[in-house]
Amino acid sequence: MDKEIIKNKFEMIGARVMFSGLADRSANNKNSNNVVDVINDKKGEIFDIRTRGTVDIIVPDVQAKDRHLLLMAKVFNARTSPDPEVIKTLCGHDEREFFAAQVPRRTVSNVLAAKQAL
Repeated sequence: MDKEIIKNKFEMIGARVMFSGLADRSANNKNSNNVVDVINDKKGEIFDIRTRGTVDIIVPDVQAKDRHLLLMAKVFNARTSPDPEVIKTLCGHDEREFFAAQVPRRTVSNVLAAKQAL
C-alpha cells in the first residue's frame, strides 16, 4: 500500500485522508480488518482509513469532476482463507458532505459500477 499515491488520489477529489490502526477489540468492528469512515477534525472533514493486520489498499478508479473514487482493500487472513477478502468502498462527495459506502458486489471495478451497485 503506497499511502502517498492514495493521498494524491483523494486530493484529486478535493478530500483529505489519514491512516490509522484499528483497535483489536473495537465493539463496532469486531470482525473487520478495514474500516473507512468520514470524521471531522480542526480543518473539516477527513476520510479515516483504519486497518488491522495485513491489508493492501489501492484506488482503481478516480472521477475527479464527480468527486468520487473507488477504494479497494485486500485483507489477508491466512487463518480463514488463502485468498484475500476484497472490500470495495465508494468514497465521494454528495450535495453537502463527504461519504464512504461499502459496495455490495465484488465485480465492481469503477466508480460508475459502484454507484449502480448501491
